[in-house]
Formats: sequence, structure tokens, C-alpha cells
Amino acid sequence: MTDMAETPPEPPRLATGPLSLPDDPMRGENPNREAILEIREMVLATMEKAMADQEQARSQLAAAASGATGEGLDGAVEVRVDSKGLISGATFGPEVVGMSAEELRAGTLAALEDAKERLGLGTLRPEDLSTLDTRPVADAIMNLLTGRGSGA
Repeated sequence: MTDMAETPPEPPRLATGPLSLPDDPMRGENPNREAILEIREMVLATMEKAMADQEQARSQLAAAASGATGEGLDGAVEVRVDSKGLISGATFGPEVVGMSAEELRAGTLAALEDAKERLGLGTLRPEDLSTLDTRPVADAIMNLLTGRGSGA
């Protein structure tokens, strides 16, 4: 039977003051130094690309704010779209007289696609989606943590 007079353990103390930083792993000897430097470079390159992509998206968005006009059938059909890619108007030239409904439909859809492309809202292609799941930084970190090398 245990003694009831035992004192309970002290609760953990909360850190209320400044904490000291751990040693910098990049100073001194570190067996993973090269892998860490490679990961750092990948992160920097990824961030630079993301910033460039963001700037490009901003400029496309600014250009798209007023909408766009696309042409089909060598200018015989013009389709105007708003900033969201919705049709706001269409103009048909005299060249469309005598065309079949299918020809006119195809020309109008071509003009619509042209306008949406000018907005940067074109149809997605498989190659647009092919890099969405690439994760070189995450893969390199996992390789480092699991001891499979530097991820190169």
C-alpha cells in the first residue's frame, strides 16, 4: 500500500520569458548539410516561381477586368465576353449570309474560345494539369527524414 503523505509531482513550468534558440544546424559539422542546402534551394526556386506566377495572374486579371473580344470565320463573327468569360454580345458580318447553321455555330464557338483565351480563361488541356501533383521539396524532405539520400 502506498503512503498517502506522498507529495504530488510539480506541474510543468510554463515558459514565460525568452527562450534560447537551438544551435544552428548549418554551423559546424552536420551530416545532412548538403541535403539541407539542396532543399533550401528548391524552396527558394519554388517561391520565386510562385511569385512570378502570382504577378502574371495579377496582370492577366487586370487585363481581363474589361472583358475581351474574339473573332471567328476570319472576322465574320465577333463575340464579346465580360471579365468572367460570359457572353456580353456578338456581331455577325455580311459574310455569314448563306452559311449553314452548323458553320455559323462553329464560327461563333471559335470566336467565343478566342475571346476566353484572350482573357486567360481558355479550355484546360491535360498538359496544364500534369504538374499539379509534383512535390520536389516535400519529396526531398521525406528522403532526408527517412535516410534515402538528398532527393536528387
